[in-house]
Amino acid sequence: LPPSRKMLVFVNPFSGKGKSLKIFRNKVAPMFENADIDYKLVITEYAGHAKAYASQLCIPEWDGVVICSGDGLVFEVLNGFMNRQDWEVAIKMPIGVIPTGSGNALCFSSLHASGEPMEVVCAIYAVIRGNIHEMDIASIVTPTSRFYSFLSMTWGIMSDVDIESEKYRYLGNARFTVGAVVRILNLRLYQGRISYLPYEEDGQFTRSSGNQFGPELNLLPALEENLPSSWKSVEGKFILCSSVMMSHLGPDICAAPQSKFGDGILYVAYAEAGISKMQLLDMFMKMEDGSHIDCEEIVCVRACAFRLEPDLTQLGTIAIDGELIPYSAVQGQVHRGLGRVMCV
Repeated sequence: LPPSRKMLVFVNPFSGKGKSLKIFRNKVAPMFENADIDYKLVITEYAGHAKAYASQLCIPEWDGVVICSGDGLVFEVLNGFMNRQDWEVAIKMPIGVIPTGSGNALCFSSLHASGEPMEVVCAIYAVIRGNIHEMDIASIVTPTSRFYSFLSMTWGIMSDVDIESEKYRYLGNARFTVGAVVRILNLRLYQGRISYLPYEEDGQFTRSSGNQFGPELNLLPALEENLPSSWKSVEGKFILCSSVMMSHLGPDICAAPQSKFGDGILYVAYAEAGISKMQLLDMFMKMEDGSHIDCEEIVCVRACAFRLEPDLTQLGTIAIDGELIPYSAVQGQVHRGLGRVMCV
């Protein structure tokens, strides 16, 4: 980014422990002013405010968007950009994140990629320095909607923990640890079918080809259609399933340690029924450094598209980037390097 730049800053005053606005005024604003960064502050007032704002934003007026919140506001801005007719231009707007939410996966993954500590000041410096990395984005398709994801699709215990731990939001990042322990003690099984298209080097990438309605879905049949023979499927009872594009889901949750920005890979993981509660607790503890991928109880594969077909006669949750969506069949494919993120 140019040395002198103009940023649009979104602050969600209710994110995390409710201290986002205070952190912006006490830490971010002084550093921006010292760095001669011009900015406009937008304090979000309701769910979907940032999405609506991003969908109408005059893109040429800004050099980047900065989000003082968690991943939920990133999800809003991203989907606001992608729902525009000029999405191919809008989605190239660099996004920087100051980690003031309870889920800060994008920020922590970018700091991890740069070898920097997972601290607020380091995130501010990343925005000030203005170095840009490509960021993968996935199209997520349900029977009634199309979403755009920068982070993850989760099902089973992972989405249950994410959604049910909202009641512990006042604990900050610790909400996920508490939620995981509660759900492991009251373990559920989830019936369904998980399918994925294995990743191949120099394989089936889509960058930005498409039309005014979004990127091309060249890897995905319609949800009601059978999958090609090149796909792999497993059916049964599961404890968890995830499709992840970032290394971290939180400061102490390294879900996909091999993930790199812009690598065009979905890191799909699933665990079938039969794992004891102690084994599952051990696996969750190993997520702190990513060593869970070596556990024999979990299957980890690299893919460029996936489909999840849960048994809809059972209760369950599916989350996209930590946001709850209606419980139904869902599929997605990755678009390599479609977005931009500010890294150190």
